[in-house]
Amino acid sequence: MQLLYLLSIVALLTPCPTTAEICNSDGICTSETAIGDEKDAKDYYDKASHYDQLWGRDNLHIGYYPHLSLNPTSSIELTPEQAGIALTERMVRSSNIQPGDRVLDLGSGKGLACAQIASLTGASCVGIDRSPENVARGREIADQFPDLNLSYHEGSFTQIPDFLLE
Repeated sequence: MQLLYLLSIVALLTPCPTTAEICNSDGICTSETAIGDEKDAKDYYDKASHYDQLWGRDNLHIGYYPHLSLNPTSSIELTPEQAGIALTERMVRSSNIQPGDRVLDLGSGKGLACAQIASLTGASCVGIDRSPENVARGREIADQFPDLNLSYHEGSFTQIPDFLLE
């Protein structure tokens, strides 16, 4: 039996957003939240270029820093890039993902965590992200690791592509 795990990445949003009504060509309107100069969260992530500099290339995890925990298991200080990898490893250990399982990574960013999960567990991993640039980078990572069962698609937490729900 295949299982579906949902993993999410913390989104950093600026305080005091303003709300605007956005209407599509069919006249269907939704309230979207403006974030600084960006019209919504998708626009924010489409324009974001600082994550590679903050946490290392392709990593959008804030990270897990064992030396900062209440009961430190290590005194070794990790770099932000290493801490991002450590966070994914910790999620994998705590969720008991097995070969044959299906993992859905909502807010997959550039796909690094999905590739790590598939590599560590033998599970298939599908990444969903709102940013076309992130999805394109995820697909490049999938091409680099053809032995892993990876796929990346544009979507959101509230609009998961139907084929993934079957």
